[in-house]
Amino acid sequence: CIGLDCKTSWDQLGGGSGSVGAEANYVPISVARSLKTIYQNTGSTPRLIYATILADQEGRIYIGSSTPPNMAILVTNVPANPNRPASFTFFVPPGWYYKATGNEDNPLGGANARVLSWFEAQL
Repeated sequence: CIGLDCKTSWDQLGGGSGSVGAEANYVPISVARSLKTIYQNTGSTPRLIYATILADQEGRIYIGSSTPPNMAILVTNVPANPNRPASFTFFVPPGWYYKATGNEDNPLGGANARVLSWFEAQL
C-alpha cells in the first residue's frame, strides 16, 4: 500500500482479520453502472470494484458513509489526451455509497465520457 497501513485500512473496511488473496471468497455481482449515479454497498462485507471509464480529461471515484459521497479516493488526469480510458480498483465498506465521474459535463468533449466496463465482487 502506498501511504496507507494496509492492515488498518482493511480493518476499517470491515474485513477484520481475514485476508484478500488467491483463496479469498467473493460473490461476483452482475451490474450495469453509469457515471454520476450514486450506488450503495448494501452487503454486510466490503465490496471490491474494478471499473474502466472513458474520461474526458479527468476521472474520479468518490465514496462516503452518507449520500452524496464526497471523498474523492481516486483521480486520474489526462489533459493531453481527452477521452482516454481510466481504470480504477477500490473497496467500498458495507453501507457506504460510491460513484464514478468522467468530467462528463465538460462542453468540449465530455459527452463521450462513459463506463466501459464495471466489475463488482462482494467479499
